[in-house]
Amino acid sequence: MLHALSSPSQHSIRLIAAARQLADRLCPSSRIGRDDLNAAMVDAFGCSASSGAWTQRDSFVAAEIATILRSRETALPEEGAACLMALDALASLLPIQTVRSEEQIAHQHFSTPLSLAWLAARMAMIGPDDSVLEPSAGTGMLAHWAGEGRALHLNELDPVRAEILRQLDTSKNRLILA
Repeated sequence: MLHALSSPSQHSIRLIAAARQLADRLCPSSRIGRDDLNAAMVDAFGCSASSGAWTQRDSFVAAEIATILRSRETALPEEGAACLMALDALASLLPIQTVRSEEQIAHQHFSTPLSLAWLAARMAMIGPDDSVLEPSAGTGMLAHWAGEGRALHLNELDPVRAEILRQLDTSKNRLILA
């Protein structure tokens, strides 16, 4: 939910700021709880959820972004099963998403688990001449693993998530957002 006084760009910047704070704390010896999520959101937004500036659903979006950011910096095992286990272990450090918004239900939005997104991209065997289409990009969990294809076409209708994709893009001008 986007607060009436916040633009999609401002909202996404705050979500990414909360995600960076969470990503810095993601390590095998430290589980992040709901209180930690909320504290990162308060730091990023400068107010609590009761102000209406952010929702518990937003905190789950920040947690998803945090796993993307942390996985970018993590040396993952080469072997497939070991990599899946490492990604599952990383995702298990965050709270389970228990809140679904009316928008998510109406538009059938489902977050792709980190390890499943990695596996889908690996099974696709994306090469340097391939163009990748992600028809419902969300926070970019699948796009994150899309490899070094020629172009990355992402479709995202939600303006905040579209801004998140723009701000997280490190594809060296391969990103085409519709």
